[in-house]
Amino acid sequence: MAYEVTIGIPVFNAGKYLVRSLDTVLNQSFREIEVLLVDDCSTDNTVSVIQEIQQSHPRGNCIRLLCQERNSGPGIARNRMIDEAQGRYLFFMDADDTLPINAIYTLYEAAGKYKSEVVYGSYKQIEIYDKSRNSNLFQYPLTVFQKKGALASFAYRHYGKFQAQVWNVLIDLSFLRQTKIRFMHARFWEDMAFTYDIVPYVTRAVLLPFVTYNYLCRPNTLSNFQNRETIQRIEIEQNISIIDHIKIGCAELRNKPYVGYRSYDVVMNSFYMVCRILKLRDRITPSFADEELKQIMYHPLSIGDIFHSHRSLMGNLILWSICRLPIRLFMPTIKVMGKLKRVL
Repeated sequence: MAYEVTIGIPVFNAGKYLVRSLDTVLNQSFREIEVLLVDDCSTDNTVSVIQEIQQSHPRGNCIRLLCQERNSGPGIARNRMIDEAQGRYLFFMDADDTLPINAIYTLYEAAGKYKSEVVYGSYKQIEIYDKSRNSNLFQYPLTVFQKKGALASFAYRHYGKFQAQVWNVLIDLSFLRQTKIRFMHARFWEDMAFTYDIVPYVTRAVLLPFVTYNYLCRPNTLSNFQNRETIQRIEIEQNISIIDHIKIGCAELRNKPYVGYRSYDVVMNSFYMVCRILKLRDRITPSFADEELKQIMYHPLSIGDIFHSHRSLMGNLILWSICRLPIRLFMPTIKVMGKLKRVL
């Protein structure tokens, strides 16, 4: 059977979520779907749950299960999906999230209408802590991009208004393969690096105001460590490695008009990371030294590059200057900025 869309889901010890999640996938109004699951060496009943759904659900035959030889994280699982997917488009999803019934149809229709390489839907974030449950709507205005660099300029300029996750994005698979972009071998924020890497290649894209994804945000997941009593330093180091990767990309894009936006965005991410470390310092094992925090904040552009781009000029100049302060001035400056930004 020829598939128009492959829904790729990395799974690891997700047995208790998969029935509900896959039910929303298999009951999509759009029928030409392949469901590609890559199991990352689960130790619970994940594989048996998938096999049961394959056998019992009327559309179970569209599910394909691949098993990794060793636990490698979601990024490597998604790389395998890029290689193995049989659909015309690829849509990444997390194992504990759900889809509205018309999600894939809405995205697919927009891809055809606007001849888009990527289509981003709006989404609902549902935060679940203890017995509390709060939801927030992240909604785009309908926005169409039809020029190379236009999506990059928007994504890098509008910090916090463009999703850095890879789920809820319908991607033309041939376009994705042509870019040769891969996920980093990391367990944290690998989707953020992928998003930063791909948008400069995009010529045609659309942002939709329609909710096409329900993101369940749980404590003690890979993307969430706020409520933990102890945080392993290696988790934060992987976040930092992703930021460093994006900074290297800034240097490679120094002649692009939007590089000033991207540089300001990523160094501000460094700033928020430093503030988060300071706020959670007593919980991080082993801890970070002040000099290490300063290194996290380094700016990827030269002063000449900053003036040449002139995008986010004052912000980049301020951040570039802060990075060069002696440590006795750097730390108080970061703490004052953190209080002004209300993150400390």
